[in-house]
Amino acid sequence: MKKMLYLLFLALTISCQENSKTSEEAIAHNNDLLSMTFKDFREIEIFEKYEKAFDTAIYTGGWEDDFRLLHLRETNENLVLFYKVVDRQQNTGENTFRVLDTLQIRNLRQDEEIIIGYCYNQNYYEGELVAVAEKTDSLVAQKILKVWRANPASGAVEAVENFKGIICLSLDYEDNGQPVSIKHLNLQSRVD
Repeated sequence: MKKMLYLLFLALTISCQENSKTSEEAIAHNNDLLSMTFKDFREIEIFEKYEKAFDTAIYTGGWEDDFRLLHLRETNENLVLFYKVVDRQQNTGENTFRVLDTLQIRNLRQDEEIIIGYCYNQNYYEGELVAVAEKTDSLVAQKILKVWRANPASGAVEAVENFKGIICLSLDYEDNGQPVSIKHLNLQSRVD
């Protein structure tokens, strides 16, 4: 009887791990998704339940912002969509985009935030870094927990292992409703 219970427990454990892995990887490894084009992210069925939280362009030194990041949120799920402009309609402004990669961040704690577009380092283009940091009342995130790079050259979101020297500005910071110019900041890294 003990062997039977053990085998049942083992089978359930393996089944749960496989189901969990499948659901977590469903968006990130969907090859069909990675070739899709769209004008509005809601055109893609898998994104219908998500709401836009924040977006940014990646500035690679040219006049056009060909690469972009979009933070989508739904309950306890966060998804960062890395995409590229593939057709620019100057007359109508209705650009067509292609999905390059996705980053799924689940179970973000209440004291954490996702920062896109406001992480800086001389080794990266402006806007290509995505970070998870502890929320703070300060302008500069005091503790950066994870960093990824939306790499325009490879078209992939890549984990950044060494993020020493990367500085992220908190999206929740308010200075009496006044904008703060990054040129006037004395930024020092807050990476542990």
